This record gives sequence, C-alpha cells and structure tokens, in this order.
Amino acid sequence: MMHVDIKNSDKGVRGEKQGAKTQEGQFIAALLSHIKPGGHGHITYSYSDGSGLKADSWEINEKMQSYFFILHCGRRHTEIGFDSFLDHFSNILSKSATIGIIFRALNKNSRTGDTYAEIRGYAVSLADGQLKYQQLSAEEVRSACNTDAETGNPIDAEHNVVYGGSGDDKIYN
Repeated sequence: MMHVDIKNSDKGVRGEKQGAKTQEGQFIAALLSHIKPGGHGHITYSYSDGSGLKADSWEINEKMQSYFFILHCGRRHTEIGFDSFLDHFSNILSKSATIGIIFRALNKNSRTGDTYAEIRGYAVSLADGQLKYQQLSAEEVRSACNTDAETGNPIDAEHNVVYGGSGDDKIYN
C-alpha cells in the first residue's frame, strides 16, 4: 500500500503532508499527491448502499496550500475541508463491500503550458478493519473511461490524457 503522510485539518490538507491519522486519509493523500501546484482534480466513486448503485463526484481545488472538496448536486455546491471529506468517504466505505474510484488530476505541462489529465482507477474495500485497494491497469482505466456505462458502447477518447496503472504502466492519448 502506498503511504503519504498528511496533516488533517478541516481547513484542508496543508503544507508538506505530515501526520496521517487513518489509512483512508493516507490513501486520499496519495491521490492528492498527483495534483501538481496550480492543478486541480476530480474524484468520482461508485458504491452500493443497499438501495442501488450510487455515485458521488467531487471537484478538488487547492487554495493557499490546502485542498478543498466540492460536491456538485445540480445547482447546489457543497464545499468541505479534508477532514469532512474523509469522514464522508470513510462512512460510505464502511457501508459498502467495494467502492470503485476514478481519480483525475488536471495539471499543466511545464514545457507547453497545455492542460492534461492523469486518470487512475481503484477498487477499494475494508477487510478486517484494514483498507485494501487494487489499482486498475492503464488499459482497464482507459476502457472504463471510454465506455458508455448504460449501453456498454465505446465512446470517443479524450485528448491530452494519460491513463495510469501502477508504476510505469501508462497509456498516452
């Protein structure tokens, strides 16, 4: 499991990411480490709460070296800090067998100034009180992102995207 230390604060994730409180916090911090200064991200996760399949989609913004999470529900936007997001994520994880996550970090190419997306996917669960996750391969992420969820038909791929698996497993589009 990847570990990134993080200082939890409801005002966001601060500074050099020190002092992790939970495994879930370390996991989310590891995702945030893919957002470069000046970039932002999105985390979308799907889960079953017993009444059917649900999905949450959060925008992640950095403000003065802190990360804030914004849930978009129609015209309503809810902005919360890291601790509140972690509480929400941990609550859903405790009630679901597995959560499917697609994480997208939007960064600028330092050479060209173009924006590109790095997309990663994970299957996350709790087993015996321990966080377990499996990172999807780059091909699995590309397939998930380029398939219509309702019909199963392929959809056009985005441009300026890097689909990432573990290590050097990457597909550039």
